[in-house]
Amino acid sequence: MASCTSNPVPRPETDSLLNLGPRSVTCFLVAATCALTSVARADDLASCNAALVQGQELARAGRLLAARAAYPACLRAECDESLRAVCANFVADLGNRIPSLLVEPRGEHGRIEDARVYLDGRPLADARTPIELDPGEYAVRVEAPKYVTKEERVVVAERERPRSIVVPMSPVPSDSPQRSTVPAAGSTLPASVYVVGAVSLAAVGSFGYFALRGKQTESDLRASCPTGPCDSGPMRREYLAADISLGVAIVAAGAALWIALTHHRDVGPNSTPASHSSRDRHQAPIVWSY
Repeated sequence: MASCTSNPVPRPETDSLLNLGPRSVTCFLVAATCALTSVARADDLASCNAALVQGQELARAGRLLAARAAYPACLRAECDESLRAVCANFVADLGNRIPSLLVEPRGEHGRIEDARVYLDGRPLADARTPIELDPGEYAVRVEAPKYVTKEERVVVAERERPRSIVVPMSPVPSDSPQRSTVPAAGSTLPASVYVVGAVSLAAVGSFGYFALRGKQTESDLRASCPTGPCDSGPMRREYLAADISLGVAIVAAGAALWIALTHHRDVGPNSTPASHSSRDRHQAPIVWSY
């Protein structure tokens, strides 16, 4: 009978690696390392080239700030030396092409230090230093205490470094003459306004009361006479009283408003209370402040 060990089972091919000598293993590791390094090198070169292309496309589109932010990716030590030189030239050129803007608000006494400057609606952190931006048109708004807000449209071109604009600010005009804060006699509302207003409020309460009573009476009639006719007189009277109360409330409210408006119209800046004598009117005129 043949022995089980006469035909050994073939070993996996990996066993052959175990039988290699130290020199063969070293050569294998060096080759694997070189292959991985080549792959990483290829990835680095691809990313460097992509950064250069992206920066050029952004610059051609007028987005100079974004282009400058993209170029540093092709200035890394992993990038090819010739590629880094090209990137460095583009970055240096962008430094001259990117414009900057300086807004100087001026009043009657020179520069307004506490002015706030907005560029396309965004506030500038420091309005006293130039800000770099892409070429184009911008909306400039300047606000300052005691000055009228000023808005302008500004076009900034490439290589304008810095573009300085002076925004003349005008003081806020003095207000129209104001009356003295001392209230004139007779300027309060007449008592009839309060009386008629109270009548309107009472009528509103009466309306609510009779409306609820009428609704309750209607519900009772529907429950007590589901099929036959019932006496609806009480319900009608309560609804009528509610309608009359609502009408009185509306009329009284309108009358109170009319009295108040006509009173304020009659008591104008040139009116004088009837209780004052002619001598008092000449000695105590209405004071205007300017």
